[in-house]
Amino acid sequence: MTPPDELRRLATRLLGPASSEALADWEYCYTFDSLAGGGMDGEDAVLAIAFEVGKSNRAVQGEFLSYFKDLLMGASGAPVVSPTGTSSELAKTDLMQSVVGDLLPGYHSLYFNSRAQFLSLFQQRLRWKRLDRLKSMGPISSNANEELDQAATVAGPDGHASTPLTKLLQGESESFLALAIGSLSDADRRLIRAVVDGESRSALAEELGITNEALRQRLRRARAALEQQLSLLKEKRPNG
Repeated sequence: MTPPDELRRLATRLLGPASSEALADWEYCYTFDSLAGGGMDGEDAVLAIAFEVGKSNRAVQGEFLSYFKDLLMGASGAPVVSPTGTSSELAKTDLMQSVVGDLLPGYHSLYFNSRAQFLSLFQQRLRWKRLDRLKSMGPISSNANEELDQAATVAGPDGHASTPLTKLLQGESESFLALAIGSLSDADRRLIRAVVDGESRSALAEELGITNEALRQRLRRARAALEQQLSLLKEKRPNG
C-alpha cells in the first residue's frame, strides 16, 4: 500500500502545504490505491482526493483550484483585453481570479474525473469571461465566438505567420496544452511560453545569450518535447 509519506510528497509537489498535511492519512492512501488500481493516473488520483477533501477544507480547495488556474495562466496564449483596451498580465490574472470566484459557490456540485476534464471546465469558463469582456467594450458581431477563437490563436515570433511550433500550439486545446507544458523542463517551458506570448526571437536569443541559430535548435527540441507530452496525454485519454 502507498504510505502516507508518499501521498504527502505527491500532494506537496502538485498542490501545497495544506493538501500535503490533509492527505497524509491512511484513509486517503486506501483511496489513492483504489483509484490508481482502477486505471486512474497517479496525479489525477491525488487531485481527485484533494477535490473531495476540498469540499470540507477551504485551504485544500484553494490549492486545488489554484493548481488549474496556474496551469491555464502559464499555457494560455489568448490575449485578455483590459478595461482600457490593452492586453496585460494584470487583466489576465483578474479574469482567472474571476473564473475561480464563479466556481466557488457551486464547488460541491462539481465533479472531478481527470485533469483534462477539469481544465476543460476552466477553459470554457475563461472563454465565457473573455466574450463578456469583449461585449462590455461595445457592440460585437454575431460571429463573436469565431472572432474570439481567431483572437486566441498564437502568433509567430518576429511576425512569422506560421512555424511547426505555432501550428502545433494552434492545433491543440488549451487544456491539453496546459498539462503538456506543465510537464516540460523549466527551460523548455520558457521557450514555449515565449512563442505563445509572441516574443521577439532576436530579443529572446539576446536574453538567453545565444545565437539565433542556437535558439532555433532549442525551439525544435522544445517542440519535440511538447509533442511527446501531448502524445502521452492522448494515449491516457479515455477512448483514445
